[in-house]
Amino acid sequence: MRTYIVVVGICALFAVTLYAADLVVAPGITIDMVDRWTAQRDSPTTWFLERRDNAGHVVATMSIETEQRDSHADAVKQLAAINGGLDARGSYTTIGGWAALERKVQQPYETPEDVPDDDYSKNVQIPASGVVLAWETSTAVATGVQLVTIDTLVHPSADPAIADEALSIGRTLSLPAGDGSAATDVQHLTSGALDPQPIEIDDSAPAADPVAAKSSGVQAKLVTGTPIRLAGPGEDEAAISSSGGRIVVTGGCTPSYSNDGGATFATGNLTDTATPARQFDGDCSVAWAPSGTFYVSRLGGSATHLIPVYKSSAANNGNFVFVASASTGSSLTKNLDQPHIAADRVNTYTDSTGTKHDLLYAVWRETSAFRPRLACSKDGGQSWSQAVHTKGENHSYPRVTVGPDGAVYVISPFANSITLDKFSSCAADNPLKRQNSFPIRLTFRPVICPIAGLDRCNIGNVISSPMVAVDDLLATRVYIGLASSSRKFGVGIGVMMSTDGGKTFAPKAVAATSQISAVRFLPWIAVSNGVVHAAWYDRRNATDASPGLTSYYRNTLSMVNGKLTVASEIRLNGADDHQCGSGFPCGARALGDVSGCTDQVNFGFCAVNGVRTGARCDPRAPTKGIACTTGDCTNGSGCPKFGDYNGLAVGGGKVVNVWATGTPPTGGATVVGRPRAYTLVSPAP
Repeated sequence: MRTYIVVVGICALFAVTLYAADLVVAPGITIDMVDRWTAQRDSPTTWFLERRDNAGHVVATMSIETEQRDSHADAVKQLAAINGGLDARGSYTTIGGWAALERKVQQPYETPEDVPDDDYSKNVQIPASGVVLAWETSTAVATGVQLVTIDTLVHPSADPAIADEALSIGRTLSLPAGDGSAATDVQHLTSGALDPQPIEIDDSAPAADPVAAKSSGVQAKLVTGTPIRLAGPGEDEAAISSSGGRIVVTGGCTPSYSNDGGATFATGNLTDTATPARQFDGDCSVAWAPSGTFYVSRLGGSATHLIPVYKSSAANNGNFVFVASASTGSSLTKNLDQPHIAADRVNTYTDSTGTKHDLLYAVWRETSAFRPRLACSKDGGQSWSQAVHTKGENHSYPRVTVGPDGAVYVISPFANSITLDKFSSCAADNPLKRQNSFPIRLTFRPVICPIAGLDRCNIGNVISSPMVAVDDLLATRVYIGLASSSRKFGVGIGVMMSTDGGKTFAPKAVAATSQISAVRFLPWIAVSNGVVHAAWYDRRNATDASPGLTSYYRNTLSMVNGKLTVASEIRLNGADDHQCGSGFPCGARALGDVSGCTDQVNFGFCAVNGVRTGARCDPRAPTKGIACTTGDCTNGSGCPKFGDYNGLAVGGGKVVNVWATGTPPTGGATVVGRPRAYTLVSPAP
């Protein structure tokens, strides 16, 4: 056995240059390594590895992790759950005397603007679909009551044989002696008996209140009140104080605030005095905490690896000042995207002086490394913990919420799978400790792209938008809301319920929507006073001639006689938005995004040797639009016109709905360019 050198790295991580035959993954579990792979301890349960070529380029990344399961049967069940998360299936085998899964498949690698700008990555060809594919491999072994997972992502410019090398490394796992169950377990897995069934939406819910009949079905009632236009474009989140008197909405990172319960809003700002000025890239998220403080997180530029966090007290009136960064990057960091912030609305941390502090949590994804991340602060954002790895795929987008008992939930959707992870409070003796029997893995039928007029449909987001929320009256009651393709009514918005703290969920989701066939997307859920509030974009009025006609709806679900029961859905906008009509100000990432938008041309950019000239063009020229006089017509990066996500908030007897639209809800001409944010604050049922 060769020796290996241990070097202390930043953020208390250990950088290990491996010349060894073995890497100790966990007590009693080792794996053989090969040349050109280096490893770092990423968390108490995770190792992160990189493979470099002769020129020093990182050509593959690998994550090795252990999970503590409730039983061996549960560990075996997870193999089937992992396999069911993608259309491309893996095969079952035995490794080290235990049942195992091996899978190799091509999956999305990065969105176009996230591909690193270096000489090596310039070899990556961006296809017309806008989706860069790369080889991924997964090895998972159910060893006793533990699950060992090895996930590898190969750079799209690298030799595909590296994927096979990663699988070979997985086969070298040395594990505790098997108990003789491997052959039976493999047979059981191969038979399909443990295959997860996709989430179904129960279509027995009552139809919407009929106020007008249409050939496509009944229409929902229209909410009273006039939506208020806010500063900033879409990609909205909202937070509300426990009294319901104070509200903050982050429309495109321009905060709007209300101190009168949503009757009026004013424009605030995010103040950052860093020199030189920090780079920013949108993706703002907001939360309210028991001190009465609102907190906003935002995405730093790709070169900074920062997630700046700001705060605003009641006296600041929507003016947010920089506090600290939830992530300062590390030697492992590639690129950050879509951070979200949450606050514990019930519990606080008391320090040694007796001072109480807000508990905050932030999640984000780090690209090209299979690493959704979670960090926490127990001093109101002044300092942040080392980030821990939450389970999810390379292209998943995590979101976070906190239960009234302080438990922290992170949900990460990808392809056909939803992963729900659960951690201890930041105030616990062992903060951010993954709870036993987590993560859980569910499968569903995602919303299918393209959707006319959306310029980022599942390329830079997950349009099905699974969201987790915890009942504020009963911490063991956990909900997942999502948009899921239904065999009977197009796409439905469903809510699933768990009564055991997220360990298991009912096999069917309760429909928040009527059975009118429609495309629906970007839902969000929140819970207040034991009532689940859901809202979503809805295209039940779309036609072949106007495929982009979109409404915004909401509904509530509550417990009645021990059963989750849905109310009647409500339409929030009086005039449908023509989502094609706002155009593609940042260009379309894929030709499919323009599919059906017959009035849209010149959604590409002319580029010479990969550098844009600023001239617009149409990739379909000469049949439509114009061609480039010099260079090639390339796809755009896409703007999240209607949000990569779209939140809502409830509290203090109020529900805050906010959405982006290019057509004023009361009617009028469609805005060309980035749609604007509107909000409607109403009494919560």
